[in-house]
Amino acid sequence: MAIVWGVIGMTLGQKIKDHRINLGKTMEEYGKRFEPPAHKSIVSKWEKDISKPNVRRLKLIADDMNITVTELLNGSDKT
Repeated sequence: MAIVWGVIGMTLGQKIKDHRINLGKTMEEYGKRFEPPAHKSIVSKWEKDISKPNVRRLKLIADDMNITVTELLNGSDKT
C-alpha cells in the first residue's frame, strides 16, 4: 500500500516510517543519521507514536523531507 503525502490523519510516526523506508534504511541505520545517534528502539517508538523526536531531531527530519516542522507535525497541502 502506497502512502501519499498530505493524507489527512497520517501520524507523525507514519510519516517518519514512510520516509525511512523510502530512504531504504533500517531503524538502526536511520537512527545513526542523528547526533547523538538515536538507538533503533527510539526510532521504533517514534514510528509507533509512543514518543516524538526532540525539537532538534524534528528539524533535521523535516529538512531531510523538504518540508517545515509545522508541515511534519500538522500535515500539508502537498500531494
